[in-house]
Amino acid sequence: MPTGKQLAVFDFDKTLVARDSFRLFSRMAARSRREHTLALLLAVLCKVGLIGNAAYKEQLLQRLWYGRKPDEQAEVLTRLYAQLERLAYSAIVCCLREHLREGHQVVLLSASPALYVAPFVREVWSAEIEVFASRFEHGESDNLYGARKAQVLRSLIDTRRPEVVWIYTDHRSDIPLIEMAHRVRLVRPSARLLRTLRARGVAFEVMAV
Repeated sequence: MPTGKQLAVFDFDKTLVARDSFRLFSRMAARSRREHTLALLLAVLCKVGLIGNAAYKEQLLQRLWYGRKPDEQAEVLTRLYAQLERLAYSAIVCCLREHLREGHQVVLLSASPALYVAPFVREVWSAEIEVFASRFEHGESDNLYGARKAQVLRSLIDTRRPEVVWIYTDHRSDIPLIEMAHRVRLVRPSARLLRTLRARGVAFEVMAV
């Protein structure tokens, strides 16, 4: 277990990379117009609240991913990783690497599936980064979204007791994580998120990307 006294926590989608990686993954995994339409429909249903975030991911993975041949999966992941590298915010990746150089514990918390987030982060950026991401395998799910994501961070803080906690994020859903941090760095935050944090008296820094 890392022993650094500072813990740097990074979101993935729209914080380290500029887009929603799961929607990008879904488009690449879809093999037909019908599957593309299904991916779009499920995304819309999730956005308007007619299906939950976990159900959205589980249904897409079941229909577009599980059961595909290993060589087909490998081809999709190769294209996905190349695109994610192009979409990476270099300034935020530099922050991530600086924390590693300083000997800090560096953790990535993502609601996107571990099946592609974990290997991408470890192979492209650093094997020293601890990755906690959603898992949907063998009929079991652990969706690191909302309260579950905050629960993981609380457990890390309680176990490791860092002196300083950094959070890098873009989204209002990570306010519970922000409230656990000493240093908050925001990436292209919405006006709504900024208003909420100011109303709560939370100090933050907006990163240039």
